[in-house]
Amino acid sequence: MAFAWGGGLYLTLVPFQFVRRIRLRHLRYHRRVGRILVSIGLVVGATALFMGLVIPFSGWGERVIIGLFGTLFLVALLKGFVHVRAGRVKLHREWMIRAFAIALSIATIRLIYIPALLIVADPTDAQNALLWDPSFAVAFVLNTSVAELWIRTTRRSGAPGARKVKAA
Repeated sequence: MAFAWGGGLYLTLVPFQFVRRIRLRHLRYHRRVGRILVSIGLVVGATALFMGLVIPFSGWGERVIIGLFGTLFLVALLKGFVHVRAGRVKLHREWMIRAFAIALSIATIRLIYIPALLIVADPTDAQNALLWDPSFAVAFVLNTSVAELWIRTTRRSGAPGARKVKAA
């Protein structure tokens, strides 16, 4: 139960961390809440990774997907934290967007899985697993792709990976 509350709190508060006006006017708030959210994210992410690997809902497919994206979430969260501590704010922003996108995938799964479940009507356990695993994969790939597109579209000059245009 605490696991669900932690994940819900993370998904509720993180969007406010991306609001520029809040960051600029209330930097102390942004930093304090950010540290709390990184702590919550690490606990929830590690718990989700453990549960997905040790007691998966639908078997080995879920283990692979949760193992990959759970690890990516923890790596993104840690890289974002390390970058901000080193003063690399642009990289911090990018890695935190990636972490949030992966976390948001857990909610997006329901938008894919539930309609698929309703179409099948009364699925067997095998059909349920067959619907669950692709729903996981599609949600994670969709959210991380949108996040990467957003990062690349909004990246300012001088950020890593930004293209420098040479004068003719």
